[in-house]
Amino acid sequence: MSDFYKTNKNYNRVLEDIRNSTKITNGNKKIVENFLLSLQAENISPQRIKKYLTCLRKMLTNMKTPADKFAKKDFETIMAMVNREDWKTST
Repeated sequence: MSDFYKTNKNYNRVLEDIRNSTKITNGNKKIVENFLLSLQAENISPQRIKKYLTCLRKMLTNMKTPADKFAKKDFETIMAMVNREDWKTST
């Protein structure tokens, strides 16, 4: 199986994790879906999409604020989590 199809399959798995998560609000799930459509329309590579979705999944799992309402404090909280956990996109 080529790397392209493997990556595409992997990003679809991350997307399914987001869709099925009980920790991510429905509003945030819709924002992710819209973001994914815009990435695909811009012909962003599957590897880049997987990276974005993996980061979003981790970020939105820990935030109750709707993503379109994030304030500076919310982003600071996310950055602190990333720094504390030595966050990697492959997890």
